This record gives sequence, structure tokens and C-alpha cells, in this order.
Amino acid sequence: MGRTYGNWKVGNYPSVIITDERMDTYASEFERTSWEKQELDYYGGYILCESIRSIDDARVIAAASDLLDACKQILSGVDTVDLVEFFNGLNSARIAVLKAEPRLTLIPEFSNETINRINHLINNKSIICQQK
Repeated sequence: MGRTYGNWKVGNYPSVIITDERMDTYASEFERTSWEKQELDYYGGYILCESIRSIDDARVIAAASDLLDACKQILSGVDTVDLVEFFNGLNSARIAVLKAEPRLTLIPEFSNETINRINHLINNKSIICQQK
């Protein structure tokens, strides 16, 4: 039995990991149509893993497939001395880590004076250091 592909993510409930790829786990076509619709509606996708104790664990499990793919891509870049493949793998790994451990991103609010100063620096392409 091989690995389940598709997009792994936390489902509608934090104790469940789902995938968007259909799996052949149903006994008959009748069961597939009956249970499959309920599963998709209730959980938000096809159940991959359930009864997870914390949302943090669920995020790590959901990112596992992406992390494995990123590691393979990095190793492929190293083995073939392909820097593009290597750096694409690093970028994929960064995205997978953020999926596993999302960070709160705050958007700072700047005063008009600060915005004007930033625009001035960008337009003049200069960096001015001030001494205190």
C-alpha cells in the first residue's frame, strides 16, 4: 500500500486530517456513493487520519506529505548538482514548515510621516543613518 497523495490539511474539525484525493477504501460502489458524500460534507474531504489530540499535532501531520516532497526535491538538487531544484526544494520546505507551524502575521500601521520617509528612501535609493 503506497502513500496517500493529494492535498493534506486539517479538516472541518481539528481532530481530523483530510485529503482531496479519493481513496479506494469502500467495499462497494453503493457504500462509496452513500458514505462518501457524508464524509465530504461532514469532514470537508476524505478522511486520512482522525482522533488527533491537538491542533498543533494535526498541522504537523497535515504538512508531513509536503515536508517529505520538499526533502526529496532538496536531495535531488544535491545529487544532480542542480541549484534550481535545490532552491525550489528549500522554498517548498519553507512553505511546508509554515503549514505545520503557522505564524501570526501582523500588518504594521505606519504614520503618514513614516510612509513619506519610506517612499523618499525608495525613490532616492539611499539609506540614511541618523546618530542619536
